[in-house]
Amino acid sequence: MPGAFFFDRPLRSPRRPGMTVAGNKAHLMHVYLHIGTHKTGTTAFQRFLRDKADVLKAQHDLAFFTGQLSHANHVELHMASLRPDLETIARIKFAKKGVTADGVRKRIATFLDRAGTTRALFSNEALSFIREPDEAQRLRDLFPDGTRFTILLMLRSPETYLESYKGELQKSGWPLSDDPTSSFYTEPDSWLADYDALRAALQIVFEDVRVIDYMPRETIPRLLGEMDIQLADADIMQQANVTPSRLGLKTAWKRFSRTIRYRRK
Repeated sequence: MPGAFFFDRPLRSPRRPGMTVAGNKAHLMHVYLHIGTHKTGTTAFQRFLRDKADVLKAQHDLAFFTGQLSHANHVELHMASLRPDLETIARIKFAKKGVTADGVRKRIATFLDRAGTTRALFSNEALSFIREPDEAQRLRDLFPDGTRFTILLMLRSPETYLESYKGELQKSGWPLSDDPTSSFYTEPDSWLADYDALRAALQIVFEDVRVIDYMPRETIPRLLGEMDIQLADADIMQQANVTPSRLGLKTAWKRFSRTIRYRRK
């Protein structure tokens, strides 16, 4: 079944902040989880983090995780956390990659052990699909015991979010759904815009959940500010993630083919 995911470890009780051991090195790690939502400058922020990773590590004590399936967009986090029957773009695209919760857990532990910093940052906008506390707990359980967390959640108005996300799915060749439980359902009553349920699930599991209002062209500096980072204006110039109106023939064909393959499933 496309998007199916099998959890290989039972849920554990919430953890207390404290010393954590990753490998043979004990350290206290503060992890920032940037979880979107979609269409709030997430791609631009992720590209910025990828391009400035060395500067952030050397000057701001912040290590940016290198993803398993995408360098800057850590899709494996939601693949290992969300309810297993929810199809997402990544679960469809990477269904045969053999991603497991245990594998993700080990990669994260190794990364944190070798980071050489006291702070780390992970980013994936599909984590904003969390609606139940057990999903949030599975996300937390991917990290070593004692990890301290700060959730960074950027929100825009539900109406503009759904409109923009719908347009992005259509431009990218992903067919919309009429199933109200689907992540491809973008009608005005879509659960995707139920921010209260998202915040409630996160706040049950995580001690520090920060909600940031989306402002065009302000995504990068506002998110950096939540981590007490200020860079020169030249370093935070944000490139809009806008799909061009005229697609190249190769790109258009790829998107058309994706739509046909998905509809045949």
